[in-house]
Amino acid sequence: MFFYQFYRSFLGLDRKTLGGKLMLGFQFGFVIILVLSQADSYWSDTYMRNLWVMLFNGLLALGALAIFVLTLRYWIMGVKTAGYLFIANLLLIVATLVRIYYAFTFSLENAY
Repeated sequence: MFFYQFYRSFLGLDRKTLGGKLMLGFQFGFVIILVLSQADSYWSDTYMRNLWVMLFNGLLALGALAIFVLTLRYWIMGVKTAGYLFIANLLLIVATLVRIYYAFTFSLENAY
């Protein structure tokens, strides 16, 4: 939630813009899923907890993709700070993908 608030304030998005509405939607979505999953954790079994985690992670992945596209859009529109955020996100995504690649490589020379 704080991650999206940082992007909203850094890019200067208010509630009237499409990007601001998108960020607010993701913020509210995270809060609703978090509250519902915590309330449900008292009564549900492991399967439902895994379902909440999958839903939360799916929303997180969708939000990361939306931020990536949104920063690219604002960078093309001429906002310089969006360019810095786009480059930082690109590096973060590439580093994450490389780490996932090495996590699924089971040879001894790549193990760490």
